[in-house]
Formats: sequence, structure tokens, C-alpha cells
Amino acid sequence: MNKALKVSMAAYGIGGLFFGLSYLIFPTQMSQAQGAEVITDFLRGSKMTLGAALVPAGIFVALAARDPIKNISWVRFAAAFALLFFSVAIYVGVFVYQEFGRVWLGLIIHGPFAALFLILYPRRAAGRNLGSQPS
Repeated sequence: MNKALKVSMAAYGIGGLFFGLSYLIFPTQMSQAQGAEVITDFLRGSKMTLGAALVPAGIFVALAARDPIKNISWVRFAAAFALLFFSVAIYVGVFVYQEFGRVWLGLIIHGPFAALFLILYPRRAAGRNLGSQPS
């Protein structure tokens, strides 16, 4: 189970890094690929801001994959991040666009990873690790 968690975290982190760099370098093209018809400066800035958040998050999640038990906080972060992005994709698909054509990527990426992180979460080891943290 630990190996599956390592592989899942590494893949999610590298994917986050890839998408983050794409949003930073190609905000207009990424917006168009996601169905934006009008590209405003605000939209470009928002995509670049998202990219700026995804790059370090992806790097640290991928690095934490080397030893998930030691880096249990990053496992929690990855699970919360994936679950939140999946939830937002559902909300936007239902209440904003009223269809899932623009949010399918968020559903098929973040949903399975959220499930994997929750299933593979090392509960016993995480409990032991809590008492050994310096105060």
C-alpha cells in the first residue's frame, strides 16, 4: 500500500507541476483549451496565479512521495487538495455551466486521486507520527 501511495503522490505532484507550468507560460492557450471564448487580462492573470500555486504544490507533493509516512502532512495536503478541486469541478459543472463539458478534466483527474489518497492513507502510521513531531 505504501508503494501505491508513493506512486500516486509522485504522479499527482508531477501532473500538478506540469499543469502549473502550462498555466504560467501559456495562460491564453490553456484558457482557450478549456473553452473560454473571451480571454481577458483578468482571466490570464487568474490562470497564471493558479499556475503559481500549482508549481510549488506539485513539487512538494512529488518530493514528499519519497517517504509519505515522514511527510504525512503532505499526504493530507494532497488528499484535501484533490478533494477540494474535485468538489469545485462538480459545483461548477452543476451550478455555473449546467454541463460538464468544461470541467471534465477536473473530474477525471482530481476525483480518482482524491479517492486513492483517502483509500491509501496510512492511518496507523500517521497516528504514530503525530506524537513524534517537535513542538
